[in-house]
Amino acid sequence: SRGIAPRAIAFIFETLQQCSCWSVEVSVLEIYNERVRDLLAPGPGVCHVDVHEVRNENQGASFRCPDATRRQATSPEEALAALTEGMKRRETARTDMNHNSSRSHLIFTLATCQRDAEIGATLRGRLHFADLAGSERLKRSMSSDFHSPRGSSSGPGRSATQRSPRDQRREAGEINKSLSQLAMVIQRLTSDKSAGLQLVPYRDSMLTRLLAESFGGSSKTCLIITCSAQLLDREETRCSLEFGKRAKLVRNKAEINLEVAHEPSAIMEAFFNKKVEDLQREHEAVMMERELILADRAHLQKRLHHMEDKLSEAVSDVLSQQSARHQEVVQLEDKMAALERKWVTAVAASVDAQEASAAEAARLQAERQTLHDQLTEGAATAEALRNEIAEEVRRRQDLETSLRAQLVERQKLIDTAVRQAGELRTQIAELGKEKAADLARFEGESAAMRASWLE
Repeated sequence: SRGIAPRAIAFIFETLQQCSCWSVEVSVLEIYNERVRDLLAPGPGVCHVDVHEVRNENQGASFRCPDATRRQATSPEEALAALTEGMKRRETARTDMNHNSSRSHLIFTLATCQRDAEIGATLRGRLHFADLAGSERLKRSMSSDFHSPRGSSSGPGRSATQRSPRDQRREAGEINKSLSQLAMVIQRLTSDKSAGLQLVPYRDSMLTRLLAESFGGSSKTCLIITCSAQLLDREETRCSLEFGKRAKLVRNKAEINLEVAHEPSAIMEAFFNKKVEDLQREHEAVMMERELILADRAHLQKRLHHMEDKLSEAVSDVLSQQSARHQEVVQLEDKMAALERKWVTAVAASVDAQEASAAEAARLQAERQTLHDQLTEGAATAEALRNEIAEEVRRRQDLETSLRAQLVERQKLIDTAVRQAGELRTQIAELGKEKAADLARFEGESAAMRASWLE
């Protein structure tokens, strides 16, 4: 989103577009080491200008730079281009707190002029945008000990120069001095005037000269203070807020800067008289409203007194209650002291119990270590036994395998023997049959022989 300067400039040009004859001039000035520079001057070099005091009986102190370059602007873009050009040529340098720290104050002025040829009147106005360099402490900014290897970052329109610690100390000192002078001007403007006539020191610095109309002149001033929320910056923040609080008390009386070339006509006088009558009627309405407000104020004051009486009674009741509460607090404190004594005793007992528990824990730890060693030894023995059992099982398995092989072989032999026995029984049976046949045949032959013998 756009900032304050672009929006304000755009609004001014939009308003001027409604007029028939107008012109706008812009200028950009820089206050560096208590010298005023013209940042819109042609050429790459530094152009210093003088500040002259303008005498004006109706207004306060007024200062001008007649030699400063005033550039015509017909649009917001041209005015912002001039501001950008001046910002690029502004004096800046690097410090430990800011890599692009402003080493000067910058004032951008936009002057408007409106003319009405019919009544011969000219309306002039000026809008100042002032960007003040921040106050700094050398111990924090370290600007007095910083050596830039490439010099100042002064922008493309200005040649960089090597800064020495002395130059940097002078820059910081001039910045703080000008801000102090501005604070002094504000302090004088807001001090009690009944204490005596006090001279406002506008002439003590270039900054207060160029801002004289903004503080104590015929103008409207808006002050924006930037500060840090960090705890480390609390002192600078406090000083900045006090400065803003003081500046807020300055009261300016803004007046229209109207120049009339000749006496007004009868029509203009009638117009002005009508305006005066309208203003008088508005004033009477305001006065009537003021009387009503005063009546309401009196009524509110009565109610306020009544509320104050009630408040006094309430305060008395509160005080009596506070006294009773104080007694209760004393009793509670006594009870708390007794509880604290009991707590101390309990803590001591707890400490003893903790010590006993620590000793018991040490004993149990030793027993645990012993059991662990025994368990380790038992585990080793069990492992050896498991190995022996495994070896015995393997040996028995081998033996069982061998026995089974022998049994199989023996079974084969038995089967062979049984088969051979069967064959022998068969042969014996056959031999028995043959023997029986032979015996029968022999007996037959014997019987025949006996019979033959008997014959």
